[in-house]
Formats: sequence, structure tokens, C-alpha cells
Amino acid sequence: SHTYWNSNIDNKYFVSFWPEDRASQYSRLFAEDKIALSPEFSLLLSGGIEHDPFTDWEWDAAVRASWRPNERHELWAGVSRSLRQVTRLEREGRINARTFPFGIVAVEGGPDADAERTWVYEIGYRAKPIATFSFDVSAFYNDYGQLRSLRERIPRLEGAPFPTAHTRFPFAYGNDARGEGYGVEIAAEWRVREWWQIRAGYGYLGTRLELERGLASAIVLAADRRLPGLFRSGGFGYDVVSRPRLEVPAAFNLGLGDDIDEVTLRDEDAAPRHSAYLWNSWDLPRSVLLDAVVRY
Repeated sequence: SHTYWNSNIDNKYFVSFWPEDRASQYSRLFAEDKIALSPEFSLLLSGGIEHDPFTDWEWDAAVRASWRPNERHELWAGVSRSLRQVTRLEREGRINARTFPFGIVAVEGGPDADAERTWVYEIGYRAKPIATFSFDVSAFYNDYGQLRSLRERIPRLEGAPFPTAHTRFPFAYGNDARGEGYGVEIAAEWRVREWWQIRAGYGYLGTRLELERGLASAIVLAADRRLPGLFRSGGFGYDVVSRPRLEVPAAFNLGLGDDIDEVTLRDEDAAPRHSAYLWNSWDLPRSVLLDAVVRY
């Protein structure tokens, strides 16, 4: 696929881009193949290369193996590499985040912003011992690299956008953190009656994040995510994602100026360490479907 786009932005005080007008092109080539090595054993291979106007060439890939001795049991494992591309804001944008007398705190894009990358390792077992009951058990480990951050720069005097001179306290986008996420997931489905179905699941998520060596302080930016598969499971079986997206497991905040080189998640900032759900579904007469869900 090939995409061409042209953006023309009317800069405002709070958000601006330089240059205001930009024409960009994005290209991607993706391939996937499923190989049956035997009636019981199969491989799913996928990969892609893409050209981005900011980070040039990038690639992602996934290998997934499955052993299914019969219809009731399956053991699978997978390794994948995924990424989150840098945005135009992180390269060419500016946000005036806070204004005070004679000064502005500005978040600025720059050439140091790069794509975030992760390696994902998974293993799992699924079984359907009887026709009305099935369960899945899986474990995962995610190795995050080049996580997005903000670097403190030297304050400078400037004129615009104020009519008088003021001090700009700039922070620039970078990739100054790395980390890991790990956990287990258990999901089960039971068809009690033809019209009554119960689903339940539990997940544990552990996370750790640290700054790159030699860096004293930074603001680390990461999106809050749930467990990779627990709440999107549609029942027995495993849905393979052709191009996995980067799943950063929690939001982190480091105080500016703190003399630290490693940080662990605070309870109020992190995604839940323990998660569970119980889902009852009733297929009632007159085409009425009633669901009751409890989440923790």
C-alpha cells in the first residue's frame, strides 16, 4: 500500500507546526503465510516493511507455532516484533502547555523522536474437554524499547507569541526509557444450557520501567493498556493479530529534576495488576438477549 497526504495547518497559540504545510508519503509492504508442516503442527509467518517520512525504514514480524494433536487440545507459542511510529507532532509540533508571567512551558518536537519498539513472547494452552466447556491458559513477556519521553532543555528568551520578551522552558520528545511487561491469563467458557452461557477470566499483569543509562530524569509517556487478550477473547480459540500494535501496559510519570535512574509503577498510575470478569448471557424468548457482566 502507498499513501500520500498533504496537511495545511492553521497554527494557533496552544498548538503549532513548522512547517505549517507538509506533503508526506507512507509506503508499506506486508506478507503472511500459514504453513502446515504436518496434520498436527503448523506455522504462521507474517512480516512487513514500511517507509515513514520521519523514521525512514521500519519493519515488524511475527512467528506463531501451533501443535494440535486432536480437536480438544492445542499448544501454541509465538514471537513478534511491533512498533509505534513517531507522529508529526513529535517531530515538527509545539504545544504551549503552561503559561505564567514572563514565561511559557513548551513541549516541542525534534529530530530525536523515534519509533517505539517491542518484542512480545507468548505461550499458551487451550482445551475443550467436553462439548460445552473450554478454557485457555497463556503467559506473556513484553520487552519494550525506546519508549517515548520528554527531555528537559535549556531555557531560552524569545519574543513570539507574546508581544514582549519572555522565557521559554522547553521539553523535547525523545525515547529515553525501556521496560518490560509480563503476566498470565486464564479464560473459560461454559454453555450451561442451550440458552445460557457463562464466560469467566482472570489476568495478572506485572510491569517495570527504567530510564536509559546515564539519564538522570525525564518524563516518560506511555498509554494505559489492558492485558493483551483477556477482555477481547471471543470464546474458545485464539485470534491471531496479523500486525500487532505496540501495547505499553501503563502510564508513568517521573518528577522533573528527580535524581533517579529507575522507577517502578505507583498503584494510582498503573493498569490493574489483577483483573477478572464474569459474564452471563441468556438467550430469552422473542429474540431477547440478556447479558450481565461483572468486572474487577
